[in-house]
Amino acid sequence: MISLIAHAEIKVETSSGIVDGYKKGRVIYWDDIPYAKPPIDQLRWKAPRTIRDSKNIILSKENNYCVQRPSSLGGPGGDGLYVGTEDCLYLDISATARKKSELLPVMFWIHGGGNTSGLKDLYDFNKMVRRH
Repeated sequence: MISLIAHAEIKVETSSGIVDGYKKGRVIYWDDIPYAKPPIDQLRWKAPRTIRDSKNIILSKENNYCVQRPSSLGGPGGDGLYVGTEDCLYLDISATARKKSELLPVMFWIHGGGNTSGLKDLYDFNKMVRRH
């Protein structure tokens, strides 16, 4: 579970660390927040492990999608047999600029792809977030 505590206009502290947001129109985005420790090395094939480092500075990451075959149908392309990384447990948060104490609806979205293709960065919820 990720809780948000606002420090500045768009900087927030999560249980995984501190992340800077950015504005796109009237919507604020916080990208690439890890929701569990990367399932690599000794954690491979184990249940997700909680991150408890609220002072860690979270930086945006490129290509943090899960391992899959390259696709020209709505996923990452590439020349190799596989693309992506096992370090892929990240989520994005979008919200309109409102009072910090105001409760907001939450939509939890997992992209499709049948565990074989796709990535979170293909979707932009700007219109929907602005409406609600």
